[in-house]
Amino acid sequence: MNNDQTIGIIGTGNMGNALLKGFIESKSISTKNIYAYDADENKVKNIASELNIEKASTIDELVKVSDIIFFAVKPQNIEELLRQIPTDNSTNKLFVSVLAGTPIETFEDYLGDNAKIIRLMPNTPCLVNAGMIALSKNNYVSDKESDFIKKLLEPTGELIEVDEKDMDAVTALSGSGPAYIFMIIQAMSNAGVKLGLTQEQSLKLATQTTYGAAKLVSSTGEHPEILKDKVSSPGGTTIYALHELEDEGLRGIIMNAVEACYNRSIELKDDN
Repeated sequence: MNNDQTIGIIGTGNMGNALLKGFIESKSISTKNIYAYDADENKVKNIASELNIEKASTIDELVKVSDIIFFAVKPQNIEELLRQIPTDNSTNKLFVSVLAGTPIETFEDYLGDNAKIIRLMPNTPCLVNAGMIALSKNNYVSDKESDFIKKLLEPTGELIEVDEKDMDAVTALSGSGPAYIFMIIQAMSNAGVKLGLTQEQSLKLATQTTYGAAKLVSSTGEHPEILKDKVSSPGGTTIYALHELEDEGLRGIIMNAVEACYNRSIELKDDN
């Protein structure tokens, strides 16, 4: 796959917009080969103008001119959307989904058993090029095709490839994970305010501390347990705080939360 490929994206909300900016930043494709469609005509018109990409007036038009079609819409709208795509237009095209809780099988049911489908699970930090994306694909997608998609997504954050059966676990850990971290940041910030710091000071301290700790794990490759011990001096302040966290069962609470999210993801999939 090369720069002559054309890409279409259906849905230009926050995630669709983040993907479009990532495509452009990757320099893997010319802006004149990127098409966007959204049911909100004003939204897609503004984005097309801002990013200097092409605007498709209909889904049918977008599918016809695109070699790769991204779906970035709400999951509850996908079946109605897929009904609008003629199966004779799906041959040799690559379809990429960023929909939560929507298996590859759903796309195959409408686009044909031989359709080439990639499923992505991004998270919201993709909006600031610090995302985590998991990728799975069906047997009709070549390594060359999936490698091209990975290259397109590089600017938006880190990416790993997983079996589709593990997507519910990915949803629970990284898809929903930012919400857990936001709660921790808020709790730390609230504690700072209780101890006399201003809201602005507390939020800055909590945010940068969380960011720095994550970067230290990523940059050093050391296990979090080892890094935690390096902060804890014998008889010092940190070990007293850690004792409270252990006593309140912080690890168990977080593990239970991730598992609850996983179970709900499976429930939603079964309901569909």
